[in-house]
Amino acid sequence: MIEHVIQNQWETNFQPEWFITIHWNDLPTSFETVQGHTRHLRNVFLTQLMGCGSPCDLPDPPGRPSAIFFHERSPVICRSRQILPFHTHLHLGELPSPLNEQWYLDVLLKGRVAPRVKKLLKTTTKGNEGLVIKRWNPEHHGFYNLKDYYKYKHHQDPDLVLDYINSDLLF
Repeated sequence: MIEHVIQNQWETNFQPEWFITIHWNDLPTSFETVQGHTRHLRNVFLTQLMGCGSPCDLPDPPGRPSAIFFHERSPVICRSRQILPFHTHLHLGELPSPLNEQWYLDVLLKGRVAPRVKKLLKTTTKGNEGLVIKRWNPEHHGFYNLKDYYKYKHHQDPDLVLDYINSDLLF
């Protein structure tokens, strides 16, 4: 079911240009918490990108880049015990020309967005980066987030790897 929803988004809604991994400094283990962090990051990112004063002023796609968010779990050792916190993957559409460049996303996210998003991990150490920005590769990233869907489907509602609330889904 979810595979068809995702494939439909890539085929009929938009083809992402960017794949961005986002880590949170509070290691959220609740889906509601990571969804709230994502809502704040999304609003700050899009208002900075589009030069809007408020999220209420943001245009809907195609007037701005489309975004689809997934939340994935990875084991982490915290205070001598293993937890399964969420991190987030953003599949982002093409930015307005001429800004559709990795250096611009890096400056925007790390320089203008990160200081306004308290829960965003700000480290830049290789292997422990708060933000990792890559060009979207359909073979690698198209169904990348389904590995968590299958791995943790008995830990939570398996459909919750896809953030329906914060994503620009088109049906």
